[in-house]
Amino acid sequence: MKIAYDGQLLTTDISVCYQGRTLQMKDIIIDTGSSHTVFSPDVLEEIGGTYENGDPVPAIQPPEILSQVRLHFMD
Repeated sequence: MKIAYDGQLLTTDISVCYQGRTLQMKDIIIDTGSSHTVFSPDVLEEIGGTYENGDPVPAIQPPEILSQVRLHFMD
């Protein structure tokens, strides 16, 4: 995994895979003080991810969800 440092932020490029579709994202900020990663639902719609008002945002993803989503750090 390549990590860039611009003097203030750490960033990397990743690809998110969900249900056989892949979305590549560049310059994702690495928050070293965070225990979770959040992606905008609007961005994830491109690969079939959806969120509706009232949907719970789980603190820990159930194993069946984690098995469907893969993150790849691009070199």
